Amino acid sequence: YDASGNPLGLLIEEARTNWLLRSELIGSTSWTNNGVFISQSATTAPDGSNTATSLISTASTQEHFTQQVGINTAATETFSVYAKPNGFNYLYLRTNLGGSWSTGYASFNVATGEVGVVGPSIDSTSITYAGNGWYRCSMTFDNRNGQFAQFHAKPTNTASSSSTGDGVNGLHVW
Repeated sequence: YDASGNPLGLLIEEARTNWLLRSELIGSTSWTNNGVFISQSATTAPDGSNTATSLISTASTQEHFTQQVGINTAATETFSVYAKPNGFNYLYLRTNLGGSWSTGYASFNVATGEVGVVGPSIDSTSITYAGNGWYRCSMTFDNRNGQFAQFHAKPTNTASSSSTGDGVNGLHVW
């Protein structure tokens, strides 16, 4: 119904809920950062606003990510983020599924639009070109149960969550 009470038709989409708080501000105070430099409003986002975040890996060999716990749910979930190369070509999404970090991950080449390595507990993945060098990357899974959602900037396509950064390169995310 519209504001005047006139029927508009049936809602044919299922409801969606964003379980990550302040997800529009990746790397902000509601996020925990590890081995990365974060710059808010670093470049033009897919919607044309200057709200995309720059995620730069520190000059070290370790895990380079920003993460957030989110709300506890046992439902099927999809992590989705827009990413664009900023020296590194790989976005690595990761979560702890059923008590294991080693099964809940997917890697995306945001320079070529290809899905890379995918953990055995991931139900599905997708990468879709969104224009201006941006790709929408997503992975769907079950049984996160309130564990972290991690976004990694990586130079290579590997199943390992660790990589070598240089303090200059990384990804833009939104």
